[in-house]
Amino acid sequence: MKDDSATPTATPPLLAIEDLAVTFETDAGDIPAVDGVTFALAAGEVFCLVGESGSGKSATAHAVSRLIPSPPGKITDGRILLDGTDLLRVSENELRELRGNRIGMVFQEPMTSLNPVFRVGEQIAEPLVRHRGYSRKDALRKATELLHEVGIPAPQDRVRDFPHQMSGGMRQRVMIAMAIACEPSLVIADEPTTALDVTIQKQVLNLLHDLTKRKNIGLLLITHDLGIVLDMADQVGVMYCGKIVEQAPGPALFAAPSHPYIRRTQMAGVLVHGLTVFIHGFAAVCRA
Repeated sequence: MKDDSATPTATPPLLAIEDLAVTFETDAGDIPAVDGVTFALAAGEVFCLVGESGSGKSATAHAVSRLIPSPPGKITDGRILLDGTDLLRVSENELRELRGNRIGMVFQEPMTSLNPVFRVGEQIAEPLVRHRGYSRKDALRKATELLHEVGIPAPQDRVRDFPHQMSGGMRQRVMIAMAIACEPSLVIADEPTTALDVTIQKQVLNLLHDLTKRKNIGLLLITHDLGIVLDMADQVGVMYCGKIVEQAPGPALFAAPSHPYIRRTQMAGVLVHGLTVFIHGFAAVCRA
């Protein structure tokens, strides 16, 4: 007789999005920004949502934490399950307890996300005081430890800096410190390196990847850059016109893409890379 108790059961995903739909009101009527999006993200995994501008990837990310501006936007259908809890059914008070606690956010431009009149240490400490009951003194001590963890030198001094006193890369590291302060199970990073130069971009992405694996966080990474996807993704969802048109493990997607959008984007990357090599080579010949 078969022993059913020995049958392995699949681990439920950390985040499951089912048939999500988001629309925006316009003078011409409601425009669908997200149309029937479904995917799942496991703990310790990086899921990249990739697509061109306007494809619906940021709207999908903002819907998870219910940050869609209303009006004009509204979530019209679907479910967003975080550890089995439907985030579209919880109250505003419950949602406030989830944001910054179980859900961390890293936004595209840290200078507009950080408050310019408060020191960065105070901003990192705020969710610790609110969600974890830290005293202000203990929260500031923890903020210093977090700055060290995200690779900011002399954190005991930098914790007293204002955002304008830091470089773009350091401000983004502060945003990451804020996102992980309460040890969330899910971090959403929406184009977190767009405003950074290539060297700093690589450092920030390596930091996010390391934290994801070391702390067993689920990372939902929004990007339009296939190079980032190639380096980071365990799973990839390709968005086009509000829909996920292709979904696969990262290596499999690049080995044999089935959707024309990915094939065209890959070809454009090859052409740009070739042109760059040619220009650098031509410049070297001219200098000689």
